[in-house]
Amino acid sequence: MSPRTPRPTLAAPLIVLVLLTLLVGGALPALSAQALPTPALGADLQVFSNSERLPRMVVVADPNPLAEPQINLPPAQTAGIQQAQTATFLVDYSGSWPDAARAAFDYTLSLWGTWVTSAVPIRIEANWAPLGTNVLGGAGPGTMLANFPGAPTSIPNTWYFIALANKLAGTDLCPDGGTCPESADITATFNSTFPYWYFGTGGVPGAGQYDFVSVVLHEIAHGLGFAGSMSVGSLYCNDFNLGCWGLDTPYPIVYDRFAYNGSNQSLLNTALFPNNSILLASQLTSNNIYFSGSQAVVAYGNRPPLYVPAAWAQGSSYSHLSEIFNGTANDMMTYSLNAQEVNHYPGTVALAMLADMGWTTSLTLPTATPTRTLTPTATRTPAPLFTPTPRNTPSVWRRLPMVVHNFAPKFTITGSVRYQGAPVSAIPLSLIEVSSTGDTEQVASTFTDLNGGYRFSGPPPLAAGESYLVQYRNSLSNPDPKYLWIWYSPRIWSSALGTVTLAPFDIGNVVLTSPADGATVSLPATFKWQPRSAVISDNYEFDLYDMDDSIPWFWSEPLGFKGEYVLSSLPEDNVTGEPFLAGVPYFWEVWIYAPDGGYGVSLAFNEVTFEGAARQSLDLTSEELQQLVERWRLERLELRP
Repeated sequence: MSPRTPRPTLAAPLIVLVLLTLLVGGALPALSAQALPTPALGADLQVFSNSERLPRMVVVADPNPLAEPQINLPPAQTAGIQQAQTATFLVDYSGSWPDAARAAFDYTLSLWGTWVTSAVPIRIEANWAPLGTNVLGGAGPGTMLANFPGAPTSIPNTWYFIALANKLAGTDLCPDGGTCPESADITATFNSTFPYWYFGTGGVPGAGQYDFVSVVLHEIAHGLGFAGSMSVGSLYCNDFNLGCWGLDTPYPIVYDRFAYNGSNQSLLNTALFPNNSILLASQLTSNNIYFSGSQAVVAYGNRPPLYVPAAWAQGSSYSHLSEIFNGTANDMMTYSLNAQEVNHYPGTVALAMLADMGWTTSLTLPTATPTRTLTPTATRTPAPLFTPTPRNTPSVWRRLPMVVHNFAPKFTITGSVRYQGAPVSAIPLSLIEVSSTGDTEQVASTFTDLNGGYRFSGPPPLAAGESYLVQYRNSLSNPDPKYLWIWYSPRIWSSALGTVTLAPFDIGNVVLTSPADGATVSLPATFKWQPRSAVISDNYEFDLYDMDDSIPWFWSEPLGFKGEYVLSSLPEDNVTGEPFLAGVPYFWEVWIYAPDGGYGVSLAFNEVTFEGAARQSLDLTSEELQQLVERWRLERLELRP
């Protein structure tokens, strides 16, 4: 048999993280950074030139708003103290900015200019333009640098956002006309068509209004460096159920250097958590990850917990503070925002985290040893909220969207997974959004619990013609022979249904028994497989297809609960009518259909050639052939009528 083998993953455009965070002054701590491989480029300055591979984060409206919206103003402002400017921002405004919006933007920069210190002016490209529905704004760094002059020698081989790299170097490492892909240190776009802006600077938005200053502060903070490269899923990693870091490089972002679990184990310790592994994915969905920088520990009195819910939420997980900070003075770096919520100050925890990463800020921390133990305390687990990101909008790709939702009851999808009829835990699942044109996008991922159950809570609302389905997919790098290659749940066509509970599905594999892989057979030929005895409701189908481009492709009529199919003569493509030929190698496999409309495909696909002509050979290596077939198998799932 020919089980699927790993294939190179095509890198989907990655995007940049930018949310609210503030910086704390102080020297870099001495940390026990994990040893990482040294790339061929050596120790010279390296430029992260592929801006599409930068991470993306989102800020969403809190689905459980506080009874009294939190209002955080800068301490100096509330005390009436005028602070000295310790950093300069140079802004290139693009678009028809309203005077009030531009004044509010300038005000935010006057705040940041007192919180961070840099001898190098920080350049911002500020765009006023339409964005996607409910997207407030987005921002990100122009690039990242590693091993630059002034980079901390205690933390080599580490990516830094360009504004922080310039600060540490004491000079502009990416001047105009240089080798960096962007001349700006931070690029930002804010939604010119959003109707509920509050542009005042006093922190008193009206009912239903969103504080523009809070949004801008949040976005600039991420552009300054509050973000890491950790991710779960095939958007950034080698497979949908894996956790990874480094953005396809051997270097982490400096934020990643401080990420430890509750057992004080670094997520960069590849002996414990290999890059691109299920072990790392389980850590990133554990509700048990902390930022272990020394200054952050002093500021909080413990290691501050990060937001890593049980269901990975791309754009929200990991690069935010835990939900325990909601409604506190450290609220700004949580993943969500309420209407009428005002965050004009990042709080001591976020500032201390930025200080651990290298920034000098206005925050003065006590030097006393923390009195609280570093043992993580139990916290409530927030339900993840997934938000849409704009598609095919060049002005927003590479930006961090800030998204607003109403407070209607959340749409939730639940169900369970079985293996040979029994519940099975720790099975990776993805929630797939299918567009009206058939394009697919993973919007969330999770693992089944001890009872085989799963839950996707609060995914983006569906537009007309869009749908959701739950997907199981076996690992490409190390497939488990017990399980099918793939399973799709039935489509969900509306997100206004409250809670949708799907029927349980079984991922036990269907084993192909004969003819053997690579056999040449005469007609009539009998193709056999082992039906799944624990799922007698299965309806099987025999599939035969060309291994080069999937055409011709023949599938049988529904066979019911049956373990064989007799092919009497060479068939034709079900759609095009193109005939199958003797002497040409084809692949065959088995599809399985459930009564509710869910369906899956056997893990193996066996090669078969029909007698009657000399066998043709393909000028491909075994690995190239299996990669080609893997691609066509996925595309056939979308092409199938």
